[in-house]
Amino acid sequence: MGKKLTSVASMPSDDRALMAPIAALMYGAAALLVIFSVLFLPHPPDLNEAVMLSLAAVGVVAAPVLWICRQRWPGWFFQLSTAGGSILLGLCVYYGGDASSPYALLIIWVAVFSAYFFTPAQTTAQLVFAGAIYAVALVAHPQGAEKTDAAAHWLLVMAGVTVAAGMVTALVSARRKLEVERETLLIETMELARTDPLTGLANRRTWLEELDRELQRARREGPVCVAMLDLDHFKRYNDLRGHQAGDRLLTEAAKQWSSTLRPYDILARYGGEEFSVILPGCDADAAVSLVVRLRAVTPEGESCSAGVAEWTGDEHTEHLVGRADAALYEAKRRGRNRTIVATAG
Repeated sequence: MGKKLTSVASMPSDDRALMAPIAALMYGAAALLVIFSVLFLPHPPDLNEAVMLSLAAVGVVAAPVLWICRQRWPGWFFQLSTAGGSILLGLCVYYGGDASSPYALLIIWVAVFSAYFFTPAQTTAQLVFAGAIYAVALVAHPQGAEKTDAAAHWLLVMAGVTVAAGMVTALVSARRKLEVERETLLIETMELARTDPLTGLANRRTWLEELDRELQRARREGPVCVAMLDLDHFKRYNDLRGHQAGDRLLTEAAKQWSSTLRPYDILARYGGEEFSVILPGCDADAAVSLVVRLRAVTPEGESCSAGVAEWTGDEHTEHLVGRADAALYEAKRRGRNRTIVATAG
């Protein structure tokens, strides 16, 4: 997404919503400029007023149609309408009575519109088409004396058009890059707020949110248990081996336990050396069996204690977690390295 988007369909919805209104504005504004210049401003005697006003009428009709049907146009339609605008501008140059007609400058609108809404390849195609139409209008212009200056007029106009398109393309690319970076940063920030930075597991807040959802599901689908696990003598382990070793033990425990659990079990770092697990579809006996397997793979020959509580079906989240935590501390009190099932109540 850091690159310019490759299709109209994939551009931000806010940008897509602007396409029809801006296209309508361009057609309408160009039509009014032509009408005003023909009726009120001095113009070359060879200007064909009837044809110029007819060309302006096309813009007058196109503008409200583009606006009224703005929610219905497919992306490819704007490619055609932009090319159509280039044809109308070429005709204005041809019938405008002067090969150096200022109407040619309106090609800049085509360039800016294309550079903002289309991909680089599509923009290039629009500029090549507009340049070709303008070149044909200059070469075929009835004022033969002006043909010697056709190349100069064409180069000056197309150079300005190309620079304008390049500037808009660069600005759009920079804006979209910033949007992607901002979105990425937001996602990373949200992810950091939901995970434990050391182990990569869910943090306590996220785990409690998941537990609320699991309890709602358990009302319909069956039992659920909560297990609290705590590494035994972790402070002593830290004191003897250092905090970096303690961090490695926590990380490895998270890895080993995650790989032992079922895909839909939810393991989190609850705080410090304490971990919590949601075990959907488990009654107390099944939960104990799973917890025994977790304790068996505790890394580096260390042990852990665990408390298990089966949801009664009507207790609050805090009460369920509190029962599991009390069972954990009972396991600690009884000598550690064991699993205790909480009593109901």
